[in-house]
Amino acid sequence: MHYEDFRREYTAGGLSREMLDACPLRQFERWLEQSVRAGLGDPTAMVLATIDEQGNPWQRIVLLKGLSHDGFVFYTNYGSAKAQAIAHNSRVSLHFPWNELDRQVIVAGETQKMSVVESASYFLTRPRESQIAAWASRQSRPVSARAMLEKQVQVLKDKFGKGEIPVPDFWGGYRVRHHRVEFWHPERRIGSASDDHLRNRCRQLHTVIANHQVGIAPKPSTAIVDQEATSCQGPGSDCRTTSYQDSSSGDKAARSSFLLGFVALFFLIWVSVHSGLHP
Repeated sequence: MHYEDFRREYTAGGLSREMLDACPLRQFERWLEQSVRAGLGDPTAMVLATIDEQGNPWQRIVLLKGLSHDGFVFYTNYGSAKAQAIAHNSRVSLHFPWNELDRQVIVAGETQKMSVVESASYFLTRPRESQIAAWASRQSRPVSARAMLEKQVQVLKDKFGKGEIPVPDFWGGYRVRHHRVEFWHPERRIGSASDDHLRNRCRQLHTVIANHQVGIAPKPSTAIVDQEATSCQGPGSDCRTTSYQDSSSGDKAARSSFLLGFVALFFLIWVSVHSGLHP
């Protein structure tokens, strides 16, 4: 098989800064809704990349089960390989490969365990078979035969009967608190007979400005990076960044500059006065 012969033209449209919503989550939801309407199989499937204790990167597909201003949500067994990797290094990456639409979204962020209440709220909405499977399957642990796993499922069915199935203490959710979201979409240039292999990438940086006042939650600020034609720029290059700072940060900076100027003026007056008294 000649892998170098596999190629196609990308004609599904393009992407520019003006096309992006200022909020990366609204932009993501817009693309996700379009993927659902387009009939893509498993549009909420995402590749979760982690780094284990030995420094080895690993990927697997999980399903997006929630999205809010706090981040992207998925659920898993806390004894799984992915959970162990997250316990060692909470930084992860998510990748949504919507190939049929010539789109992809890449998310980078920090994982955070969800509360027992949050995990239980979702667990109770799962089909009963999925609830039992969460109890029976200890992810990433080998079993000698599938028959043993099926036997365990039957034991659990008998144990719980028709009553409510509790949430396993080794199962729950993670929230990926995003700090960077990239939207990728190739573009066919007007008048171009074929794909020119220029890829438009729009990156939205979502950073949290620490607020040390008690009882006040951190406020997010968003920076948008212009589109980038990756084939035109050298390795390690990046696009210009425009930061939109929180207004309170600007006020603090102005006050600090004023105080520094006042202190400097006072010092100059003091020096001149004392220089006159002691020539």
